[in-house]
Amino acid sequence: METTKQLTLRFASIIPYEESDPFPLENIPFGVFVNPNEQEAHCCTRVSSFVIDLALLENDRLIEADNVFRISSLNRFISKGKDYWLYVRKTLQQLLTRDNPNSLTPEQLAKYAFNSSDAKMHLPLKIGHFTDFSSSKNHAQNIAVMFKGKDGSLHNNFVHMPIAYHSRASSIVVSGGQIRRPKGQLRMGEWGATDKLDFELEIGTIIGNANKLGHPVKLQQAEDYIFGYTLLNDWSSRDILLWENVPLGPFNSKNFCTTISPWIITAIALSPFKHPLPPQDPQPLPYLHSPSNFTYHIDLSVSLSTGKTEQTILTSNFKNMYWSPTQQLTHHTVTGCNLQIGDILGSGTVSGKGPRECGSLFELSGGESIVLENGEERKFLHDGDIVTLRGQCKGEGYVIGFGECTGTVIPALDNSEYY
Repeated sequence: METTKQLTLRFASIIPYEESDPFPLENIPFGVFVNPNEQEAHCCTRVSSFVIDLALLENDRLIEADNVFRISSLNRFISKGKDYWLYVRKTLQQLLTRDNPNSLTPEQLAKYAFNSSDAKMHLPLKIGHFTDFSSSKNHAQNIAVMFKGKDGSLHNNFVHMPIAYHSRASSIVVSGGQIRRPKGQLRMGEWGATDKLDFELEIGTIIGNANKLGHPVKLQQAEDYIFGYTLLNDWSSRDILLWENVPLGPFNSKNFCTTISPWIITAIALSPFKHPLPPQDPQPLPYLHSPSNFTYHIDLSVSLSTGKTEQTILTSNFKNMYWSPTQQLTHHTVTGCNLQIGDILGSGTVSGKGPRECGSLFELSGGESIVLENGEERKFLHDGDIVTLRGQCKGEGYVIGFGECTGTVIPALDNSEYY
């Protein structure tokens, strides 16, 4: 791990920033933006409030690359492998560190860096497949109680394997977009716009390596298949879900939209924040069991803006997950399923044990309306509501931030659009 080296870099950046800045040199996230001068999508990184165009650095041979960054997705970069990811990370840290023989001059920095407020962010990946898990025991227990009463219990299989369903990669959008309220079958004989629209606070795992069809990934190798992580909002229609869920699970209640944050935080940057999993009882089967299974200590929060006020309505932490990202990945491939570079595995709703640590509005409200600071009430989302997910890891003298994952709810289409 690079903890010591990263702490010294903080004091030498050619871009000044505060200790609380979410994008220090310890971070080096990756994304895609539209270069405002060329009006072309390029791969990029970010330091403090500046987006750094990697395609321009590639053009000037400051990064060894062969048409890796002048494209509209990170997939080609990711396909180069872990050694190349680390090379690019270290090269960027050197270029952006003062008193380094390779550091950028102010004139060079002005050429390659753009103010983040002027940067239109792009979906960072070409996403082939999206699988969403349910891996928070706290969330599963809370939902069981809501549906079955105080004696509600988990499904028997929850503690034996990570549960998941396949959702739609085509409807994944980048932060900042509009989320149209869906219409569908709400219950027997009833069709219309959902009035039980909800968010789900999740972390998305970005696959960085592909396994061959028919060849599972062993748990001890799974970490090598992960490029990084992003915030993920699995928008959900609870009334459509309740009607369609049996016998095959979520479909139209989930496939209409998923939002991810524009920045992918690498597994390398998060390595100092690994956290042991909570005890797993019963002990998983051998292919899922390891004493070194881990999650991450990531502080998470969700804020809700109603047009009249914005407030943080819940907080949580990724350390509370029952199943780890590596266990999810291993279980996904145990039958020989082949993952591909750029695939996303959603963690499932991230919930803690406290009353304000629930990862969805439905779970937070417990079926009853919550009262906001301005007196407004919410049981589910209203048109015009803006939901923002945030995440960060706090190190010794620095912060690793995920950026924001934001979406605005807009009204459903008129019935004439359907029939």
